[in-house]
Amino acid sequence: MRKILVIVLALAGMQLSAQDSKINKESSFEQSNSIIDKLAADQVVMLSKKLNLTKPQQKLTTDLIIKQLKSDKFQKIMATKHDDNQSEVINRTLLEVPEFILQLTELLSEEQTQVLYKISAR
Repeated sequence: MRKILVIVLALAGMQLSAQDSKINKESSFEQSNSIIDKLAADQVVMLSKKLNLTKPQQKLTTDLIIKQLKSDKFQKIMATKHDDNQSEVINRTLLEVPEFILQLTELLSEEQTQVLYKISAR
């Protein structure tokens, strides 16, 4: 009888440990997404000032930026400590990604596109 009780308690302990591990992974994932969301919002603010983005353009631009921030290239940047402001480093890097520029120009007016090409050429 004691052996059965010990086995049941051991299984219950393993189950609780597995649940804790799952909760920690989910928490880490949510924290990562909130960092990405914050960085994306910072980028949209910077681009909005430079390009005078409308509200619908801001939403679509946010989606494009989040997609880029989830890429391996940007994950490495976010994991690295920078002397400059991390937002500035991400902004400069975003403006060097041809795929991002191309997708963004599809959302912009001709005037906004010209401004984008000027700031991305720096």
